[in-house]
Amino acid sequence: MAQALLNLVVNASVHTPAGTRIEVGARRTPSGLAFFVRDDGPGMPTDLQARAFEPFVTGRSDGRDSSGLGLAVVAAIVAAHGGSVDLESGPAGTTITLDFPAGTAAPGDETRPY
Repeated sequence: MAQALLNLVVNASVHTPAGTRIEVGARRTPSGLAFFVRDDGPGMPTDLQARAFEPFVTGRSDGRDSSGLGLAVVAAIVAAHGGSVDLESGPAGTTITLDFPAGTAAPGDETRPY
């Protein structure tokens, strides 16, 4: 789960202009726990939103390298934990929420206090 959050923060920092605020948070939900990463950047184009979690899809148009795997990896991690991903984006920014049911862990995951 930590890797999924890290990927979201890195993705937000790479794909938004300098000075963009990035917020990371968590909240309890009736069924478990939700983490979110929110930015106040320009938002994602609508056509990209529909494919954002597909492998090799990238929002880079500036000629710099991007594998297009960051959000695909996030989706795979969340699915391995039995969770879901929600993306909301518009002119005022983008929020990606990771919802995890209570008591789920992917095979091989360790529980460590932080």
